[in-house]
This record gives sequence, C-alpha cells and structure tokens, in this order.
Amino acid sequence: MSSFNATFFHSQLDSALVAVRKSLDVDVVPKSAEDVPHSYDDKFKLAEYIGEAGTQSIVSLLSRIGMKETESETAKNWVTKDRKTVTLRFSVTSECTFIEKEKITITPDVQRINEVSALGFKLRLGNAKQTKIEYRYDFQHKYCFSLFRGAETESNGIVLATSTVKCIKCCYDTDTPPHSKVTKHPDIDVDLTWLFESNSSFKIDRSSLDTKTPRRNDSVDSLIGSLGSLEDWASSVEAFFDEMSTTQHKDISTKDIDTIISDDLSKPLIAPLLLTTSDDTFDFPEPQATVSQQLSDLEKHITTIETVFGTDTAPTTQLYTFKEACFHVVVRSLKRMCDQIETSFDYLEELIKAQLIKAIGHKLTPSDFSEYMDHHCRVKFKEQYRPKLFSYPVQGRMKHDPEGVVEIDGLHTICGSGTVQTSSAFLLDAVTEVQSNPPSDRTSNEVIVHSVSNTTFSDSDLSQVLKLKARSRQFCSFILLIGRLVDEEYVVDQGILVQNKDEIEFILHLEDFKSNSELTGLSGLSPVQREFALAYRKLQLESSLFAFSVIEVKPQLERVLNLPPDILSQEIKLTQQLLELIIKYNIPADLLSYPEEEINPTSEEEIINKIRGYVKTVQEMLQKCKDEAMKNLTETALANEQITNSGGEVNQIVKIQSPPVMVATTSSGDRTASSLPGALQNALEKECQGICVRPTGISVGECHLTSQKGLLGKPVRTVVSASELAKKKFDTLRLLSYLTKHGAIPIQYSKMHILMATTHRFDKTLMNVLVQDNMNPIVLVERSAQLIASAIHNVGPEEVLVDS
Repeated sequence: MSSFNATFFHSQLDSALVAVRKSLDVDVVPKSAEDVPHSYDDKFKLAEYIGEAGTQSIVSLLSRIGMKETESETAKNWVTKDRKTVTLRFSVTSECTFIEKEKITITPDVQRINEVSALGFKLRLGNAKQTKIEYRYDFQHKYCFSLFRGAETESNGIVLATSTVKCIKCCYDTDTPPHSKVTKHPDIDVDLTWLFESNSSFKIDRSSLDTKTPRRNDSVDSLIGSLGSLEDWASSVEAFFDEMSTTQHKDISTKDIDTIISDDLSKPLIAPLLLTTSDDTFDFPEPQATVSQQLSDLEKHITTIETVFGTDTAPTTQLYTFKEACFHVVVRSLKRMCDQIETSFDYLEELIKAQLIKAIGHKLTPSDFSEYMDHHCRVKFKEQYRPKLFSYPVQGRMKHDPEGVVEIDGLHTICGSGTVQTSSAFLLDAVTEVQSNPPSDRTSNEVIVHSVSNTTFSDSDLSQVLKLKARSRQFCSFILLIGRLVDEEYVVDQGILVQNKDEIEFILHLEDFKSNSELTGLSGLSPVQREFALAYRKLQLESSLFAFSVIEVKPQLERVLNLPPDILSQEIKLTQQLLELIIKYNIPADLLSYPEEEINPTSEEEIINKIRGYVKTVQEMLQKCKDEAMKNLTETALANEQITNSGGEVNQIVKIQSPPVMVATTSSGDRTASSLPGALQNALEKECQGICVRPTGISVGECHLTSQKGLLGKPVRTVVSASELAKKKFDTLRLLSYLTKHGAIPIQYSKMHILMATTHRFDKTLMNVLVQDNMNPIVLVERSAQLIASAIHNVGPEEVLVDS
C-alpha cells in the first residue's frame, strides 16, 4: 500500500462528506474529525468504526463476485470448526485455436487493420481487401473465482463465479500461432482466513501493552497487513481486466469503457467522520449505514455499465462484455477500499501529529530535544550530580594561573572525581614504571569519570562528531596522553606536547554496539562458541572506556632538576632553554640539575644562576659540536656524492618503539573503572525498557594543530599526518621518561579523564516516537541519566534528584 498522501486523502474525504450528507437528516452534518473537538479516546472509537465498516464493506464487495451468505458461512466453518485456512483464487486458462486460412484481395487505399491486445495476445482484426493470405484463429479465456480450504485445490472448493469469453476469427499474416494452444496462467491467490476468524465486531484492546495509539496496535496492524495482501490480489486481477478492456468492442468505444469503469462513479465512503448536530454534540457513524450506502453507489455504477453494454447473456464474440466490466469495477473498488481503510487509519495518526505540533508551536527536532534535556537535568538533578560542561583548566597548583585548558566542544557530562580508586603506578615501557604522588587534594593527581550520553533518532545528524581540544598559553606547556582503558590497563594511542599557544584538536568518533538484549543466536551455539562470544562481548564492554591524561611539565621539570617548587614560574627564558635542551637534544638531567648535596642555599637567585651556568656550558658545547658536525657533514656529502656516482647505495634504518602501556590497578574490594560499563548496561536494560541503550566506544580520528611561529606570527591550522603524530608521540614519551628519570621520580600534577559513553537509540524520528509509539523520550532519557549518575557517584538512584 502507498504511504499517506494528505492532498489525495482530503479530496477523497471531501467526496465522502458530500455523499454521506445526502443520506442524513437535515440537522445532522458530517464533518472531518479534525474539524470537531474530540478526545483522544474518541480516536480509538473512530479507529474501531473504520475497521468495522471497512471489513463489512470488503465482505459486501466480495459478494459481487459470488461470495454470498451461504459461501461465507461455509468458509467460516472451515476456519472456526475445521481450523483450516481459506483461500480466494482467481484462475485463468487461455486457448488459441486455428480456424482457417483464406486468400483475399483488397484495394490498398481502403485497407484497414486494427490491432488489439488481450492478455499478451497481439490480435489483428479487420476485413482485408488486398491480395494476401490471412490465418484466422479463435481466442478464448476461461476465468474463475473460487474458494478452497487449507491445501486443497479449487476442484474441491466452492466456485464463486466463472465465465468464458471468445474472440472469433482473429486474423494474422503468418501461419505461426500467436500463442500456445492452451495456456494455464499462474493462479492469483489471497488468504481470507482473517475475514472469517472473528464473530464479533472490530475492537481495539486498549488495556494491552502492545496498544500504543489508535493506529499502532495489534488489531489495526493485523487488519492492515491482511488488507495489503488483498489489495495486491485485487491489483493483479484488475490488471487482467484492464488488458481485456483494451480490446476494441464492435459497439463500444475505448473512451466509453474508460468512462464506465472510472473511479469517479463510486468512491469509498470509509473515512474518519463525525456526525455533528445543532447543539454542538457529535456521534459516530453506523458501520451498517455506511456499507449500505457504499453498496447503493456500486449498484448505480453497475446500472450505468448495463446501459452501455446491455445484459444480453447470449454467446458473444467479444472478450470484454457486461460481465467482465462488472467484475472489473468490483475488483477496482476492492483495491481502492483496502487503500482507503489504511489511509483512514494513517489519517488519525497524522491528525495526532498535527495537534501535537499545534500544541508545541513547531515540529520538534533532535536538537530541540537535546537542548531541553540539558535544561531538564539542571532542574531535576542536585547540583553535585548535574551534567557539567566538559572544560577543565590545566592548573595543578591553585595559586598559579592555568597553563592551558582541555575541553570537548559543547559536551555536557555527568562526572565524578575519586569515585573509582586507581593506583599511582603505570608502565612507561617494558622496564620503566612511573609513579604518581597520592593526591594531597583534588587538584594534584585526580581521576575523573565522565558519562557521555548520546541520544539519536532516525532523523538525527549522524555526521556530528566530538572535538577534543587542548590549548596552552604563551610560555606554558603540558603533556596530553590519549588512549583507552582495557581491563584496567591504560593503552596510550597518542601523545603530544602542547606549548606556546598551540591548539591541538582531535576528532572523536562514537560507535555503538549492540546491547545485551539485542544479542540473538546464543542459544543456537555450542557451549564453547557461546563462551567465546560472551568473553568477546565482555571485552567490548570493558574496552569502551576512552581515557586521556594531562601532565604539567613545569612542576615536574623542577623536581627532576632538584629545584625548589615554583622557582621556574617567572624564569621564562631559562624554562624555554631547558625544554629545548631536553626535547631537542635529549641532554641528561644530571648535566642540568642542581646538586643534591648542596643544601640550604643562600637564595633562590643563587640556584637560578647556577642552573643558568649549566645551561650556558651545555649550549657552548652544543655549538662546538654543531661546528664540527657541519665540517664533517660537508666532507660526508662529498664522499656520498662520489659513492652515488659510482653506483653505491646508502641504507637508512629506522627503529620504531612499541606503544607504552599505563597500568591503573585498584585495591581489592574497590570499584574498578572497567567494571562500570557492564554494571551500568545491566542497570539500564533492566530499568529503561522500551528504549535501546547501547554501550558506545570512542575512537580518535583526524588531528588538527593550530600553531604560530614566534609571537608575531599568524596562527596556521594544519592537519597532522599519521607519521607526524607518531613522531610527536615518540618525542612526548621520551620527554615523560626524562621528567621522571625513567620512573625514579613520581609525577606530581596530573589529571586522568575517563569517558564512558552510552547511546539512546530510537529507530524513529522524535515526532514519530511521540505520535506512533505514544512514548515520552524525556522520561526514559531522564531515568537513564539518573542511573548513570547513580553508578558514577556510587549512590542510590533517588539520591541524585532534587527533593520534590
């Protein structure tokens, strides 16, 4: 069946209003449901009227092809007593018989040859008067409407109607038969069991959990499915009569045939109408009255056909007669009736949508829903549990200005600090373990768990992505490590040093995978296969945690050089020189650090001067090495040129370091970060039935770097290639190793952000979720946010809400 066409349906509705008005009393006026104030329950009553009147109209139309009361009663016994199905069949057998050949003579200027088509036969009709041989054939079509029970054939069933039509002495120019002598066309069947199953009128069980709206319920869905099959059957049968109607009738023109089978002569009267009275009350139409008027209109239509064809039952030489025209009109009306019933149901749904839009003021979009949920959670949740904007200063020492900021554009997350216990140890490489000092307060070494909640509808813009941004201030720097938490092991995928007004941007992609309730097929697996599938599923959940760490460089640099805290805060030039020596030249810390044995220095100025002296000595040594290197490079270049000219090859070997792993272990009995996704998923599926909540992984995509050369340079935005990222990661991890003396010195100021993502996936648009499913997504998403906050903060679900 076709989708709802508002313009066409309203034209049909207007015709039905005019036709129904003629059969009513003067003080009763039929109106469209949209023009009469009514309740939501009234829409259920309208749906029941449409279903009942529609079903009765189908029965009355089938009676015109021979399914009278006796045949209907027999079919009902087949279903209710014998528990068998009932099938309506339309069968056609065609015959082509050679009659004679004849030599004839005609004058060319009066030659008249007519071509017609019937069921694929090309027929040339005429009275030729030129010298030629004509081969004449008789064509015959025998068709039959019948009912049969179960798997039995129509030979054991009930013949409802049958007819044989012929076209005699059709002329051809060749002795090759235009078609097979006997052709049995494929039978056209439709299951009518549903029509005889119930003895009661059409009703909608409003107490059923499957009943969502007047349109979306088991009763209507079942009826529409059956009507769809019946409409397909009627369309196929109609095509047979359409083909026959193109045959030129000796007394009736094609134009007249098109007129008498026109849809304008009898239109379906099934429509969502309300009968209003002068005292502003309304009533529902009676199904039987609608069916009677529908039959009356059909009878008038058949009377019109009779005036054109006549009712002569004598054998005819035409393929398309009065009987065929009647069947043609009936099956066409049957097809239109099926479509009208479905579109009437759909109209009720469109009416609900229109009324909802009118109540709200505009059509809702996914962005409207997101904005509302941000506001809703701010109002409903206690302050410490509300979603917060993901934007954090890089500020380990509260008395200092931030070194920069890390943020995810426009993202609000439910977050908690210290809700999972992690140790301070992580592995930098196979032999180097780095420690973090235990946090003295929530500004030193901190682990923050975030929940990224994503709600998608079928009309959501899935191209939207998250953008993780890190910006540093001038003469400031920090390390950004990006990775994932897998079974309490932090695997670093990217590492970069952000410094001197750099802005680094990583594109984050969300990819959800099926929830536990969506997993199917496990029962059909062997125990070994099922064990593997569940283990892999557990790995998926535990690896869905995205994490990144921010480590301040300057405090760690002071520690590795044995300097008092904050001594480099205002030593901008010295700090830059130290970082250059460390990052660019990889100078050992012992050559730049203050001697540990010299305690109680007279002043910080003395310490700074001594460090400046070390830096100057190293720089002079580097310059000397550069001069010697340039001399050697010139000599080497000349030698390589000679080798190249002589056909030699110079090979370059590049060593690639394997990715490091940071281990975040927990003490016994404490909640682990990787256990949160599984526990949260179980809670969501238990509490949020009716919505698909999927665990979601976060992966890193393209990287952009905005930097400038010098203070006066213009910012330049570039795409960082994979090879460039790999080099930056290598340099960053080497710097981290230097700042910790290969794990001997703990990291003092760092923050780890762990992101746990979930996706609320609706398979319909926001409007259709409200209208078709009669579901309020606000309640469901609020409940899931409540459970997420409860899981992250390790409190009861009711604790997170504001006291009412």
